[in-house]
Amino acid sequence: MIKLLVTVGPSTSEEKHLRILKDKNVDFIRVNMSHSSMNELKYFIKLSKKVDIPFVIDTEGSQIRTGELNCESIFLKDGSLIELHENPIIGSINAFSIQPKGIINKLELGDLIHVDFDGATLRVHDSSKLAQGYLLAIVVTSGHLFPRKSVVIDPVRTREISLPILSPKDLEAIKLGLREKIHNIAFSYVHSGSDIDNLRNLIGNKMKIISKIECSDALKNLDEIIEKSDYLLIDRGDLSKEVKLEKIPFIQMSILSKCRSKKKGVFIATNLLESMVENSRPTRAEIQDITSAIVDGAYGLTLSAETAIGKYPIRCVNLMKRIIKHVETVPKV
Repeated sequence: MIKLLVTVGPSTSEEKHLRILKDKNVDFIRVNMSHSSMNELKYFIKLSKKVDIPFVIDTEGSQIRTGELNCESIFLKDGSLIELHENPIIGSINAFSIQPKGIINKLELGDLIHVDFDGATLRVHDSSKLAQGYLLAIVVTSGHLFPRKSVVIDPVRTREISLPILSPKDLEAIKLGLREKIHNIAFSYVHSGSDIDNLRNLIGNKMKIISKIECSDALKNLDEIIEKSDYLLIDRGDLSKEVKLEKIPFIQMSILSKCRSKKKGVFIATNLLESMVENSRPTRAEIQDITSAIVDGAYGLTLSAETAIGKYPIRCVNLMKRIIKHVETVPKV
């Protein structure tokens, strides 16, 4: 049976919601640590134990993200100058911060800053104010700016902009997970097999490691990552920020094939039922996507925004279970 990993959040935050998920035979739950506090993590771990659904610690990784804003979103128009701050501020149309602290010191004139998958693109324009904690960027592609969204740096000259693989919050979450005897951890932004070695040393081999494939380095080092991981998870959303969209389906099929030969299970994540965040019915393309993932050998499927913040979380779970059951009962050609 295909496993189902469900992300919980504001739309599924009560005990009654988790009891429904339990009744629907959901296999695992997690929270998105990029959008959750330690108190929220503690709350959901406690609830998962009470309801008896296995929990997965999901690290956020030291990814680059926008800071808080004074509204839900801001539209940035091309040609506008905007301040990028090192220290956290409440962002506005004139200035916002990017985290982690110190990242703006790694930026150079001409570097492109892509905000989220389809947000604004900015170019570093003036770094003379770095000593005052900010630099100036010019908007080169209009788009929306949202709080706590991922940022991808496209450097003007080839160089590595390195960050620690685990954030301070991740380290705290891992300690909590070990204390609460959580058995699984999803490891974000894995770059190489050595990252997995370091995590396994940290957790004392007390958790199964689900390595998340979401950057180009992971693809380059895929064989060693497969070898050292217990499971893989393909995060197609973050991966598509570094890899062209049309290549993602083929990468997914290739990873599934490689892992099948190594007897390593693979979870597929991102946009499986994205339209149902707002709509009560899926698109035909989403049904085809889910079906193809199962037929190609996925070990598990992941619901993210659909169940964390969506309007129809239980309907999404029902639909996913129905599709899985149907595909698994259809005779293989």
